[in-house]
Amino acid sequence: MKTNFIYSYLLLLSLFAPVAAASGSSGYQDVMRGELAKLDSATLANDYQQCRNRFERMAQMYADEWLPVYYTAYCDIQMVYMKHANAQVLLEDAKSFLEKLDTFVGADPSEVNTLWGYYYMALTAQHVANAQNYYMEVISRYEKAIGLNPDNPRPVCLLAFFRQNMPAFMRSDRQIAEGKEKAEALFKKEIPSPDKPYWGAVYLNWIQTGNN
Repeated sequence: MKTNFIYSYLLLLSLFAPVAAASGSSGYQDVMRGELAKLDSATLANDYQQCRNRFERMAQMYADEWLPVYYTAYCDIQMVYMKHANAQVLLEDAKSFLEKLDTFVGADPSEVNTLWGYYYMALTAQHVANAQNYYMEVISRYEKAIGLNPDNPRPVCLLAFFRQNMPAFMRSDRQIAEGKEKAEALFKKEIPSPDKPYWGAVYLNWIQTGNN
């Protein structure tokens, strides 16, 4: 009887051990690495939808971690850029997560402002009136992100990309070229990590300068 009790006790420990391990910081990082690998390979709106759903579940499981919240909003915004039929719903959803990030202890303010800029950039693409109403919000968010962390390549790159698509009389080709050059150098130094965002380098391919 005593042997059966010990066996049952050890069996319970073995069943709960993976759960306990996953709840620790190393467990979180392992899960995040796996989810980021899936996000890195996403190409279709459905891929991003699945990633988004998993990140939202992670945000519930790891309530003290800001990146699952960040990536949930990021996936929402990505689907808007992919001309998703529910773009308005996705934008509203992304905004709610971004507002949460604004007060999230430990969230990187440079990255949060970058994602806000990315959100407003998606919003401007939805309607001509939005472009007129929110283009300064895009610029100010990226500039704020750069001011908070000049070594963050995302706002530098995305600001150059956004300026490129502004009317000719409102943009500076020199600013765009300098922004692209700086972003290229910063992205080269960036090492992918589950502890911080590392997306955005693809936008370098879409910034045209006089040297191309």
